[in-house]
Amino acid sequence: MEKFNYVKLLVLISLLNLTSITMSAQNEQSMDSPEMKAFMEYMTPSEMHKLLAKFDGDWETKTQFWMSPDSPPEISTGVAHNKLIFNGLYLQMEHSGKSDMGEFHGMGTFAYDNAAKEFQASWIDNHGTCLLYQTGKYNEKTKSIEIKGEFADPVSGKPLKTRSVYTYIDDNHWSMDMYIMMDGKEFKSMHSDYVKSK
Repeated sequence: MEKFNYVKLLVLISLLNLTSITMSAQNEQSMDSPEMKAFMEYMTPSEMHKLLAKFDGDWETKTQFWMSPDSPPEISTGVAHNKLIFNGLYLQMEHSGKSDMGEFHGMGTFAYDNAAKEFQASWIDNHGTCLLYQTGKYNEKTKSIEIKGEFADPVSGKPLKTRSVYTYIDDNHWSMDMYIMMDGKEFKSMHSDYVKSK
């Protein structure tokens, strides 16, 4: 009986070793599969993520708002805290300031989708009730990220098309311009200058 159990134990150990080797080989093969390689590239920061990283940090802001093409600008000053999150895959943005409309607080997330080959950005703030979602590309000619979207006009309720342009100037400066399409014509509704906090 003891000899029989010993033989069974040796057979069991051999089977376990064989199973382990087979599973290891299968796992190695799946890691080298085209699907797995594509997924690894999808989740790895790219050159466009390095561009997003240039907007990381703490910034002092000065913003001009235009309610209509012929209106004088309203001026707002404030601060921005941008932080790379999730291994550098996203830029988390938090802004606050003061203007004639009162205290301003906003936050957003900026991403670059490696699969879709486009930038994607969301934004919310206390001066509205929408989630602004914009997508776009890097403009090599202007050295800027240009993203487009739309939101409902608070007055008419009709959709207003928007275009935002993020321009890296140098390690201490960048800017953001927003344009709105109104009556078939685009006008600049906002310009923000960002200076690195000391």
